[in-house]
Amino acid sequence: MNQILTINNHSKEPFILASSKSLERAAFYGVRSLLILYMVSETIDMSDKDALDVYSWFSGSLLISKVIGGLFGDLFIGNRRAVILGGLVHAIGAFVLCINSHLSLYIGVGLISLGSGIYYPNLLAQFGKYYREKTNLQDAGFMILFMSISIGTVIGTTLIGYISYQSFTYGFVSAGILGLFSVFVFIKSGKPHLVEFETKKRNTNPKHLFILSIITLTIIFWGVSEWTGQDLLSIQQEIATNHSNIDLPENSWPSSISSTFAFILGIVACIVWTYNYSRQLVKLILGFLFASLSIAIVIIVKEVQSDNSFLVIIFAMFMMALAETFVKPVTHSVIAKYGDIKYLAIAFSLAVVPWHFLPILTANLYSGDSFPVLIIGSLVFFLVAIGIITFKLIKKKTYNIL
Repeated sequence: MNQILTINNHSKEPFILASSKSLERAAFYGVRSLLILYMVSETIDMSDKDALDVYSWFSGSLLISKVIGGLFGDLFIGNRRAVILGGLVHAIGAFVLCINSHLSLYIGVGLISLGSGIYYPNLLAQFGKYYREKTNLQDAGFMILFMSISIGTVIGTTLIGYISYQSFTYGFVSAGILGLFSVFVFIKSGKPHLVEFETKKRNTNPKHLFILSIITLTIIFWGVSEWTGQDLLSIQQEIATNHSNIDLPENSWPSSISSTFAFILGIVACIVWTYNYSRQLVKLILGFLFASLSIAIVIIVKEVQSDNSFLVIIFAMFMMALAETFVKPVTHSVIAKYGDIKYLAIAFSLAVVPWHFLPILTANLYSGDSFPVLIIGSLVFFLVAIGIITFKLIKKKTYNIL
């Protein structure tokens, strides 16, 4: 781990973009939390099946809209204009939902999906450009962005949910206003300064392979996490029921504790990585090792239960949150660092495609027996970590990007 010079600190622009993203996410998740309730209410009077179909269409369309948004920003109007356009379209979609009809519902949902898709990859591209000359700060920078997303999500679902208690219209108007504020805040940011070395010819093949390798590794991490998640949750609830004297909500307490750990660790990571730098592969190694250890602890606690089992389970949850903290910013940092500066939005939009299919893949892999699933998951995490260490030792002299 290398210390970062004070002169190489964050500029104000990434914080402005993070604030804009937080407001945009507040608007998005606020609306999303209301959609099902709105569609089945007396106002729209949809059947449960039709409402779920619309919601599924809305969720699925986000993938396509992000790819379209990346192409539109990089190839046609530029990332900055695309962010502004996407934010405005998103806000208009929220306002359209205030018109209580089936047609306005479809138009509003479509505009929100399109606006969010245009906004997302282009804001990431703008954000990455600010760190193009400060590569040692990229992980800290993207962690700041992810923290702002988490804050926006909580504010949006809570605030808009409360405002819409009397009327859905109030909630949609609030979401539209938040969307407009996100655009206003973004406009306050300056253009990133890119140095001349971006135009020089470079041998990009190793770096493109490195990006693909990192994306593949993170897909493995989140895929295995998704695959083992339901089994871990079942054991956590079982241990809490048998060994905890605290009256905990049956289904929500694990996610609440994990979210709390993630938020605290995210703040710590932002501070530590601002002043101390470690390479992305090191973070991946630590992430996979901590994840393997977390699942191994759960397996042991499941088999050998005691009065301290609940505390040990909490520690295992902390280890998994720590693992996710190490892995979370890696893909975005690598794309921002090694991706073609002209096509960053396209790269960011394509990088999220595999994540949309992870739930389908992991659902098909579920065996119904938790013990072998957890054993395999822990082994996969451990073996991948060993593989990365081996690759790093062998290829360190070949690639100067590890």
